[in-house]
Amino acid sequence: MKVQQNLQYLLLKTGSTPTALSFATKIPQPTIHRILKGESKDPRTSTLDALASHFHVSASDLRDVDLRERDLIDGESVLSGIKDSELPPEIYGMLDSLSAAQLLLVSTKAQQLSLQSKAKNIAMAQMRRLVEESGFTLAQVAMQIFNTQTLHSDR
Repeated sequence: MKVQQNLQYLLLKTGSTPTALSFATKIPQPTIHRILKGESKDPRTSTLDALASHFHVSASDLRDVDLRERDLIDGESVLSGIKDSELPPEIYGMLDSLSAAQLLLVSTKAQQLSLQSKAKNIAMAQMRRLVEESGFTLAQVAMQIFNTQTLHSDR
């Protein structure tokens, strides 16, 4: 069973925490900690399915495949995908000098930054929609947020 190692790897790869994973998957935090500590050698199928779905892997891969090793092997295809993108030529030489493990880290960080950027864009779009629907100006909404934060920080 590789569930413990794979879960540790996937949390590291995604920059997530056991608490965030518990919240996202609705799996009790103690269950996640037991898996991470190796105390739960054979987690329930429903737990594996929820974890697999969250990390976009199959439950059988989560249980039986060394995902870190598979990602290192796949790192070579990541490199070709990066090289196909629109990057300045000097970057290509630096990419060629990276090991598969280093390339995986660079790729993972780029994916995290992309997700953070998308989340910020979604939040801004929601804020704009709320401003438009409320009839208030952006300055009025910002002032309301500031007043609410100030009120909570004074407590």
